[in-house]
Amino acid sequence: MPSRKKIWAGTFHVVGGGCFGSQYVRWLLRARHLGWLEFENIKIIDRNANCLWQQEGTTENGVEWVQEDWIQYFSGLLRANQQSSLAQKDRIDHWVPAPLSPHILFEGFLQAAHAQHPGLLYDEQPFRDPVATPVQIPLEHGPLAVSFAQWQCPVNCIEPTTCPAIHESRHWDMKRQLQEYFSEQSEGVSWHVLQCQHLLHGVGTIPMESIRQEYEKFLRALKKGDPLELVVATVSGCHGLVGKAGLRWASE
Repeated sequence: MPSRKKIWAGTFHVVGGGCFGSQYVRWLLRARHLGWLEFENIKIIDRNANCLWQQEGTTENGVEWVQEDWIQYFSGLLRANQQSSLAQKDRIDHWVPAPLSPHILFEGFLQAAHAQHPGLLYDEQPFRDPVATPVQIPLEHGPLAVSFAQWQCPVNCIEPTTCPAIHESRHWDMKRQLQEYFSEQSEGVSWHVLQCQHLLHGVGTIPMESIRQEYEKFLRALKKGDPLELVVATVSGCHGLVGKAGLRWASE
């Protein structure tokens, strides 16, 4: 059997110290133990001082628990990484999302931009565009949940080429679907599709480099000074959340 190529990473930013986040950390640690992964550190972010990871009292080399709100942490990460040395580090860092959480990347883009530009005003709006996916579920607080799966999926599915639910080839891809849809939109829309993909050993991540590139694209759109619509989709291969906000400057 050929040897597995080792993955080298910087920091894993893990959303939540509950059942999902704790499991992802254990899987990353096991991958390191097996020699499949090397990393600088893991940061587990949770505002709950009594989260599962803290209850278990596990101590591992290179693992740090950070007590902070997820969106505030992510927003701060975007703003801090404007420094060139930190932006360079994005190339080897990973964001590890939880399958059940708020639309953190969308909210974080808004909070970070507002912190950098206090004169920027925004209001979140319901996203209800017909993006041509089999499942579309409007969420009460605005985002649209979209999916290609008309069946119940395992929560930790790694989305292999052959779908384990229907035992057929998975010919769809949510990122491609949304990119094709948004590319046909008119001027005045800053759209961003960020995809979580299986990295190894059951853990899916979004490279921080991809997040950085999309956030800088958003900032460039803001510099034009015109009213703008922000659309952020956080997706896997099969599922996703799409959020929308209208932005304008206070002087308008």
